[in-house]
Amino acid sequence: MLDINPSIVHFSGHGTGYEGLVFEDETGSTKLVDGEALAGLFELFTEQLKCVVLNSCYSEVQADAIAQHVNYVICMKKAIGDKAAIEFAVGFYDALGAGKSVEFAYKFACAAIRLAGIQEQLTPILKKKPNINLKNEPVSEPSQELNDSDREILTERFNFWQINHT
Repeated sequence: MLDINPSIVHFSGHGTGYEGLVFEDETGSTKLVDGEALAGLFELFTEQLKCVVLNSCYSEVQADAIAQHVNYVICMKKAIGDKAAIEFAVGFYDALGAGKSVEFAYKFACAAIRLAGIQEQLTPILKKKPNINLKNEPVSEPSQELNDSDREILTERFNFWQINHT
């Protein structure tokens, strides 16, 4: 977070509901991180962070906490299959890369799940920061659109995730 200064943070992994999201520590051991801890971290980056994507099962509890500080949070209200999660991610970032708003990208990604013949298009949920009207706000200023280097990094990370989760 300190080095890259992202406007979007994407977590792909496992969630356990109230217990938290599953992370790995330096030794490779799993560690559960709850929503309040994540919200506290993301609160420090409110000025730069526009969207957090929790592409993991049962992540709504964490999303509710994070949405108190971040404009948009996308979560999964129940278990989601790997294929649906991948379709969602591809659709979401395709739409953002085309200059669409977060809300449009979310809807497009849900449609992508359904178009792939997967019946999980209602699993992703978009949460918004309370008392804020963000309809059709782009995720970044036009001058901060994804450049070739950003696209390359996102593609590499997505390909790594696909290899390790299929």
